Amino acid sequence: MNISKTTWLSGVAAAVLMAVTGPAGAVAVKCATAPAAGVNYMEVDSSQVSACLASGVGNINGNPGNDAFLDQAAGAGYSMISKSDAANPFNLTYDTTARTWQFDAGAWQGGTKLALGFKFGTGNQPDTWFVYQLVPSVTSGGYTFFNIAGTGGGLSHMNLYRTVCTPGTPGCRPPDVAPEPGTLALLGLGLLGLGLGRRRIR
Repeated sequence: MNISKTTWLSGVAAAVLMAVTGPAGAVAVKCATAPAAGVNYMEVDSSQVSACLASGVGNINGNPGNDAFLDQAAGAGYSMISKSDAANPFNLTYDTTARTWQFDAGAWQGGTKLALGFKFGTGNQPDTWFVYQLVPSVTSGGYTFFNIAGTGGGLSHMNLYRTVCTPGTPGCRPPDVAPEPGTLALLGLGLLGLGLGRRRIR
């Protein structure tokens, strides 16, 4: 079998780009207020979050002693750094129609782990909340809320939590760390292959 140089380089380029960008099949990460059926839950794409850290009934307001996430083991080491309806230095915002959220990339500086909290419920309805671990470097995404129990109301506010972690530990990869030289070389080879392939087609 005779494989042309262009075909081989294009194949290498595709493989390199797939390795750099990761798997195409992201899945929904579910976060439920309780293990039983018939309770409210959320889903966020795995390209944006890596895990559901905690969820429950009550309030998350960023104040230790009165924040259901910070007051349990899953919230150990975290503190709130932005709140959509209060002190908000990283401009955490959301759109309930489009079901999207975003914040400033500066929140990732310094080798941190970030967690995103969603608090649903207004008035006399029981409040429900969900906190997700964010994928490193992610600053925007979407969400889906399933109001199975008919409680919880609309999205009241969102919180951004941060904890400092040691670079190299699982889940901690500061986005300001430069990629390894080998990764850059592979990416360069892939882009060169794509360029040569396009020239040959023309």
